[in-house]
Amino acid sequence: MSDVLESADALLTTVYPFKLPVRLLGVTLSSLTNDRSADDEEQPQLGFDL
Repeated sequence: MSDVLESADALLTTVYPFKLPVRLLGVTLSSLTNDRSADDEEQPQLGFDL
């Protein structure tokens, strides 16, 4: 999970500060597989200290 947060932070620092106001940013992961069902656990939300 920390790898995802570090990667997202690195991507955002390339465009921050923004030229125009931004209301909401999101990071999406896809094509990840594991043996658990997606309904087995609650998905956490990441916070960014910008």
